Amino acid sequence: MSLIDIKARARRAIHGKLAVPVTSFTDEEHPEGLTFGDLLIPPTLTVRYHNKMARGGNLDGDYAEVIDGIDRLIFLDENVAEVSAALVEAGQPALVLSRGAEIVIQPYQGLRFVLDTQEPPDGPSEVAWVVARSRV
Repeated sequence: MSLIDIKARARRAIHGKLAVPVTSFTDEEHPEGLTFGDLLIPPTLTVRYHNKMARGGNLDGDYAEVIDGIDRLIFLDENVAEVSAALVEAGQPALVLSRGAEIVIQPYQGLRFVLDTQEPPDGPSEVAWVVARSRV
């Protein structure tokens, strides 16, 4: 087994344990929104939410002048492909993650995320998006 295979397997396992279901997804191709968890769309889109701090400003001292929170959503490629295939089979447009798509995650008290920038890939199996976060 290669290192790439090991990394992909580990990411699938992490995603399987830590991902939460997306409640709804809205983009240009699905302006009415997709609601997951009902019988119309059997596979559920899942994501992992990450927030990291970026320190900036004068870092020569013991503290940062600016600390920014960076919100990201991590999608598993296989899951996105599975949901997309189910949509196409049901006669709907495929699921394509794109800038401006809105995602609601109910387990996070109804947070809404808007996809902004896709990060460069850092390995197999998943894609990360920097997002803007707001309350529903």
